[in-house]
Amino acid sequence: MTTPTRLRVLAPLAALLVLATAACSAESVGEAEDVPLDGDGNVSEDELVSEIQLNGSGMEQKHISLTFDDGPGGRTAELAEYLATEGVVGAFFINGKNVPGRQQVIDTIVGRGHTLANHTQNHAQMTRLSGATLISAVADTDATIKAVQPRGPFLLRAPYGAWNGRVADEINRSDMKKYVGSIFWDVGGALTSTAAADWDCWGRGVTVQRCADLYLQEIRTKKRGIVLMHDVHSKTVDMVKLMVPVLKREGFIFDKVETAPQVKRAIDAANGGGTTPPPPAGNFPKECRVTGEVVNVRATPEGQIVTRLNAGTSVRATAVQGAWYAVSFTKDGVAYGTAQKPAFMHTSLVSCPLRRAPTRPRRAAPRGRSSRFERRQKASGSSPLIPFHHAPNRSVASPRRFFRRDVLGVHPERRRRPSDARALTASLARLGGPFARGVHDRRRERDTPVRPRRLRDEHRGRVPASSRGRDATAIP
Repeated sequence: MTTPTRLRVLAPLAALLVLATAACSAESVGEAEDVPLDGDGNVSEDELVSEIQLNGSGMEQKHISLTFDDGPGGRTAELAEYLATEGVVGAFFINGKNVPGRQQVIDTIVGRGHTLANHTQNHAQMTRLSGATLISAVADTDATIKAVQPRGPFLLRAPYGAWNGRVADEINRSDMKKYVGSIFWDVGGALTSTAAADWDCWGRGVTVQRCADLYLQEIRTKKRGIVLMHDVHSKTVDMVKLMVPVLKREGFIFDKVETAPQVKRAIDAANGGGTTPPPPAGNFPKECRVTGEVVNVRATPEGQIVTRLNAGTSVRATAVQGAWYAVSFTKDGVAYGTAQKPAFMHTSLVSCPLRRAPTRPRRAAPRGRSSRFERRQKASGSSPLIPFHHAPNRSVASPRRFFRRDVLGVHPERRRRPSDARALTASLARLGGPFARGVHDRRRERDTPVRPRRLRDEHRGRVPASSRGRDATAIP
């Protein structure tokens, strides 16, 4: 697919898009908002696999955008007023056929600060349209939007979420190339035990409170994203009034859909103020991982699709050509990325983390006698002392200084002076026992030369006098 700077989209999963088929298939038009309508059951999965659609996956946590499709409906003006009162800005993707007789509603949407966006004229599946019919589906609704919102933003959401490269290419070669899209959604695509879709809730008889709870549960789980609802249904308006106060209490922030990172980059590119982010720097080959849910692999950049890969698949990027990686991988026993089977993937759908140089592990702190001393102090319940090897001043943290502090009451941070040494010696002498000789006596004993064993034994009377040598009397 041509991935132009004007229509940028993120690759959604095929299975989700099959559910998305139903997401709009039961949407009613006009006032019969509670009557479920049958959808088009002939939409194939291949037609619904989007090349690159924009969603809210890049938004910050607890940031969401509320979007409403298929309006204006009977209570759309009431909804726009309520959201503005709550300080919430929404995006209304309108069908042009519902505008006649409701121009005042359109003025209210824009006047209250909300975004008016394009959901085509008749809610036709765009992948089944081509040529002038496809362009007029967008252009007819554009006439309503540019009359009240001439400076944009110009956002497009494909009905049923059905989008492909051919549709994008045709629009980009027409006067409607100013549009950015297709805008996909993160919340509200299907009714399950943990998620909801408002149109399906009303078709299956689910209560407003239960449907609101399911929406809230999905929002709490995903923590961010673009929320899909349909203002053409009266019960949806009641549900929004239940959801907004709860979300505000839980700290969720309501953003404009055009400020979602993917949408904003596409708008900047369409306005000439931005460019496609360059691929990650570094040498090739790179070990990469697929980030899009279902990503097309092409024989050439923007060429024919040869296969598809799911999110998390590992590939090797061997080169880069503009916004495309040349990749190699093996699928179902077939090797891609060879001369016979070249393979290319868009850089926005592949993550190739940079290799970081290994860092040296930190050396553990020395575990000497002081560390064991500290562990013994902790085990005995005593107050821990400063380890010797961590002390800023070794003389302060030495065991002798701690002894002086504990026994003699001398402040440990006082530096030793001769008077302190004499006082310590006198105090130790008064204690008696092993301390009676004092510090200096012990130092003299330590410095005294060691005598040979026989001379020491004779001096201590352990050898008979008759066996003493001639020089025995010389021993003091």
